[in-house]
Amino acid sequence: MATRIAVINKGLLQQIDTPHNSNEKPDNLFVAVSSAPSDELLPAKLHKDDGRVYVDGGAFRLQVPEDWTDTFMPYIDRSVIFGIRPDDITIQTLPHPASPLKPLMPRLMSPS
Repeated sequence: MATRIAVINKGLLQQIDTPHNSNEKPDNLFVAVSSAPSDELLPAKLHKDDGRVYVDGGAFRLQVPEDWTDTFMPYIDRSVIFGIRPDDITIQTLPHPASPLKPLMPRLMSPS
């Protein structure tokens, strides 16, 4: 695999970076959906409640990990696009105290 890749959309350079950085820190939505596996992009809003930050997609509400709260504060009460990948999801029918759920690690993408 190449050490650097260029993602181009309609002849315009979108991002040039390592494959890992292009996948984990896409510069815009086009790069995010070009990655493998691609992000599932959902409209949402960020809300703060009792000192915690939540991504609210209407049909779902997820708490942002506490160490990401400061990063997301400028976006409170704003519409955002929530990106999640299949490998970020763990399904458990009955959570067991001995096996904690893996927290989702949000990706903050710059507006395109």
